[in-house]
Amino acid sequence: MEHKRQIHVLSEHKRRLQINEGYEHLERVLPGTPNRKVSKPILLQKAVMHIKQLQANRLVIAEETADTVKRTDAVRQYGRVAAACGQRHVVTADGVELLAFGSNRLSDQIRRANGLP
Repeated sequence: MEHKRQIHVLSEHKRRLQINEGYEHLERVLPGTPNRKVSKPILLQKAVMHIKQLQANRLVIAEETADTVKRTDAVRQYGRVAAACGQRHVVTADGVELLAFGSNRLSDQIRRANGLP
């Protein structure tokens, strides 16, 4: 019976060590935690806040990426239509390929429909 108790005590000690190591690791990698020890509940609260901020940032980046893809596709679509109409391409100083917009009614409609200037 004593042997089972010792095994249980050792397993419980190992479990607590692993939990404490996990908290220490979290404290090292979590931004905004001071060099002094932070209580475990505070550390968990900070981790949750940080994860929520990362999730919000991820949503913003996904929306910006989708918008960029949409605009890029619109410019490409306009480029195909403009090339068919004989309009010429212009490259801006920052290397973005645009088109020389004329008074072509079709090109104006395409630009407006895709949110281009």
